Amino acid sequence: MMENLDKYTYDEELEIIYELDEHEVYNPIIFVKSVENECADNIEARSRLEYMKEHKLEMYVEICENGELKDYIDKYMKELFDSYRLVLSRMKTQTPIDEMTAMSMARDNCC
Repeated sequence: MMENLDKYTYDEELEIIYELDEHEVYNPIIFVKSVENECADNIEARSRLEYMKEHKLEMYVEICENGELKDYIDKYMKELFDSYRLVLSRMKTQTPIDEMTAMSMARDNCC
């Protein structure tokens, strides 16, 4: 009997998530891709989705299974841009470089 197998695994090439069953066999999980496409028309949203697949796969699966992906991404985007505006407002200058720095700082500290 194998131990320490992840409950979920993600095949980046095929873009398929697999779930481990009681027989220690990985089975594909089917999600409606349109849900992800609908909420990922923004580079920041797409980056968050990819981050979740790589680092928080179990959370990603749960959100998808509950039909809450769009709500999650909407909330994330609001928190990200609120944080961005706060960081930018505290900067002495607001050049394009400052805006990029503010977004990077907001992304690092958000959610």
